Amino acid sequence: MKKETVTVNWRAGLHARPASILVKTANKFNSKIIIQKESVEVDGKSVIGMMTLGASYKTDLIVLIEGVDEESAMKAILDIFNEELPE
Repeated sequence: MKKETVTVNWRAGLHARPASILVKTANKFNSKIIIQKESVEVDGKSVIGMMTLGASYKTDLIVLIEGVDEESAMKAILDIFNEELPE
C-alpha cells in the first residue's frame, strides 16, 4: 500500500473540474484508490465521492493506493495535485 499526503493548491479548491480529472486518471488503474480528509474516506474513482470531501484551498488530503499498479497510480495522482489547473 502506498500512502502520501497532498495539499490542494488550486485556489477554487477541489471543485468539479479537478475532481473529474482525478477520477478519470484513477479509473485508468486497477488499484483501489482512497482519498481521505480528516476522518472521511472516499473512493478516488467517484466524482461524487471526491466532491463530498469539500476540500478547499490548502486542505491536506491523504492518498491511499493499494494494488498491482499502485506505484504508477500514485505517480499519476500526485502529478495532478502538482499541476496548476485553470480555474
